[in-house]
Amino acid sequence: MYGFYCLEACIVAAALHLGQERPGGHREKADTAEVLTEEHDLPDIDGLLRDLNEMRKHEAYGDVDPPDGLSAEEVAAEVEEYVESVGALLQS
Repeated sequence: MYGFYCLEACIVAAALHLGQERPGGHREKADTAEVLTEEHDLPDIDGLLRDLNEMRKHEAYGDVDPPDGLSAEEVAAEVEEYVESVGALLQS
């Protein structure tokens, strides 16, 4: 869960740094992440965001199945890579 919110915070920070509107909900943040990947070469986290959002809904509401194949180590590595990439963008 924390990785999901961390990624969303990075998406918002990058968008604001680039003069974009603050993305609102989860879908808008995912759309913004896609634009950041295409236009600013940030890592593609579309699948990870989707999986982590499904896990969030599973834990919060219990009405969806958890995504298959999530590895804590892989998630942590992808989150770390994205945080570092956004950090570099913010310093540019």
